[in-house]
Amino acid sequence: MTEAVCWECGRSTKRDDGLCKRCAKELDAASRSRAPADVCTNCGYHGPGTRAKRGGWRAEAALYLLLVVPGIAYSVWRRTHLPVVCRRCGSPHIVPDDTPEGQRILARVAREDAELGVDDPEE
Repeated sequence: MTEAVCWECGRSTKRDDGLCKRCAKELDAASRSRAPADVCTNCGYHGPGTRAKRGGWRAEAALYLLLVVPGIAYSVWRRTHLPVVCRRCGSPHIVPDDTPEGQRILARVAREDAELGVDDPEE
């Protein structure tokens, strides 16, 4: 059994059938071989990003109450092409950890943690 992190929901899963046990999305071969990770250029978080909905539920509810067709259009727009954002700060500025920029950010965060005497920034 191999462990992978789902890009859709960000959960770690251990299944041989290649499906996420939380959202049932298919895991590609790359995510099964190595857990994907991103680095936030804003806060330095290292881990999988999460998908964020655009817009707000208040506008969606108002459009449904006033006019149904614009409400449906807004709902479709809000739920399609969801951007990947940082889990910690919500910033859309994240890069893969295996890129040169990702490596520079990881090195900078490790240096800052060593200067502050922080062992694990997630705790």
